[in-house]
Amino acid sequence: MPEKTEAQKKAQKKYMEKFMVARVRMEREKYERVQAHAETQGESVNGFINRAIDRQISQDREKGPCEAQQAGGISLHPKPSKRPRTPHKWPGRRFPNLSSGRLRHRRSGMRLP
Repeated sequence: MPEKTEAQKKAQKKYMEKFMVARVRMEREKYERVQAHAETQGESVNGFINRAIDRQISQDREKGPCEAQQAGGISLHPKPSKRPRTPHKWPGRRFPNLSSGRLRHRRSGMRLP
């Protein structure tokens, strides 16, 4: 296959700038089900996911925000973590006091400046 010309590269770059990339993580079995379903519909996995998102958004708009959540619609809030949260290491501060000189590197144990 011949190399792309500069005009082709420029056109492709301009085309791709219209899109954003969103990664979706799912278990392998679920992905295989999605892939199989998309194939039966004659579309790509990406096309199927975009169609499913568009359909869910339109359904949620018809119901209203509160009804959509109660009916099992998509939620933008993450599921709560199953592991217990550990208390914050430095309550009341976003970062530790780095000027004390008492911090040590986690792996090597060397003192940090």
